[in-house]
Amino acid sequence: MVKNTKQVLGDTLKELLKEKPIDRVTVKELVEKCGYNRQTFYYHFYGVDDLLAWVFEQDANKALPETINSDTVSDGWRECVVIYFKYLKDNASMVLNVYRSGKRSYMIDYFRTRLKGVIQQFANLATANMNVSWEDMEFVVDFYTQTVTGLIVMWMENSLVLPPLYTEERCLKALEGTIERLTERIVELSKDN
Repeated sequence: MVKNTKQVLGDTLKELLKEKPIDRVTVKELVEKCGYNRQTFYYHFYGVDDLLAWVFEQDANKALPETINSDTVSDGWRECVVIYFKYLKDNASMVLNVYRSGKRSYMIDYFRTRLKGVIQQFANLATANMNVSWEDMEFVVDFYTQTVTGLIVMWMENSLVLPPLYTEERCLKALEGTIERLTERIVELSKDN
């Protein structure tokens, strides 16, 4: 299979990120490693940051769920979280070299945004028969987005090793059915006020 130029540059960046932080990767090094010239690189990308964004987007489109439908609601959004954790584990060197660089906030924001979209879709489907206000739904979605993002950040801080109390099974069990229950409690709270 012939890879396109963007894919070759992206794969090369991923290789380099196994060895060093993103802020130490240069365009010169990238193009030399894959046999292209700087002009070719800049035809496709504005800089290394732009290439990194493209790599995350491509990887996310391949590995991470973008949409939740009524067929996947029964599995729960926690299954989507498993996919995020698996992606991070499978790409540990690259992820940690981005996380340990000045681009950390970009990566965290990227995952937070993707997670929020998935959680929002699941929450909408899971609470379709409830009368939930926009504010209540926004609170629930933000709450779970921040919770899962916080777990991911903690995991990266510990070089992708969870503390003993934070087993994958325990984290997933804690997430099971929680969006529906929290939404019900928030709706009740809103009725009381």
